[in-house]
Parts: sequence; C-alpha cells; structure tokens
Amino acid sequence: MNDRVKFTTVSSPEEVRQILDLQKKNLATSLSAETIASQGFVTVQHDPAVLQRMNAAAPAVIAKDGDQMVGYALVMPRAFAPEVPILLPMWAAVDLDLIWMGVLVVVLLEVGLITPPVGLNAFVIKSVVGDQVPLTTIFRGLLWFVLMDLVVIAILVAFPEISTFLPAFVDN
Repeated sequence: MNDRVKFTTVSSPEEVRQILDLQKKNLATSLSAETIASQGFVTVQHDPAVLQRMNAAAPAVIAKDGDQMVGYALVMPRAFAPEVPILLPMWAAVDLDLIWMGVLVVVLLEVGLITPPVGLNAFVIKSVVGDQVPLTTIFRGLLWFVLMDLVVIAILVAFPEISTFLPAFVDN
C-alpha cells in the first residue's frame, strides 16, 4: 500500500466537492462499457447540499494522496433516504417504514434538544429564568424527560406499529 495515502473523514466543503467530482467521473454515463464491466460504476450523483448535510450527520471516510482525494466510502444515514430517490427501492428492501423512521427521528431530536452538550432547550429555559436557577439544576430537572424519552424510544423500537397505526388507518 502507498504510504502517502491517508485515511480520514470529511472535514471541509472542499472535500465534499472532491467527492462530487470523483462521483461524476465514475458515473455509468462517464465510463466505457469495458470499464463498467471490469471495475463497476457509481449509481448516485448526490446533490451538493444533501451530501454536505449527510457529512454533517455522519462524515464519509475518504482516502487522500496529499491534497487529492483518491477514494471515499459514504455513510448513508436512513434519515436521508427521501433525499436520494434512486435508493428508495434499496431502503424498501430493508423494510423500514419511513413514517416510523420519521417519528423515531423526531423523538431522538427531542432528546438531543434537552441533553448536553447541545441541550438548546435547556439554554432557552436558562435565558428565561436568568440567574435565579443554575444550569445544572435545569439539566437535573430535564433528566426525567430524558428517561421518559428513552422509554418512548424503546417502545417505538419494540412496537413500530404504534407510530404507523394511525397513518395506515387513515390510508384505508
């Protein structure tokens, strides 16, 4: 293996652009039939904004030779499935319901909004109460909500029908 090739994760918009350039060069429309048969091709040409958000959520692993990107392995979080329509059949084969996934993501976001290090809602409460209540007391008070959200997540994972029953009922 070449010692100059370094493996890391995407950390800049320039690296996202390099992934897009490499994708474009390896699309089936850019390659000969011989190359496609012997080496394969890339199916998806990502939208730059979508790829940037995907990398913010779960950075891709990249291989670089100096400043030049020579390879990548994208992480495709399930939450981005609707943003890459060509892959929807793959996600359907995995048999995960998008409504269930949406409900689960919302609950997980709720947990993220009340827990450190982000805990945005805790800081909103702190700005309202000012110096009357210390931030540690606010986070301690939110602990019960986190515990209940974890119970809700466990129930949603164990019984996904809870989040899909009403939409399925309305569809029928």
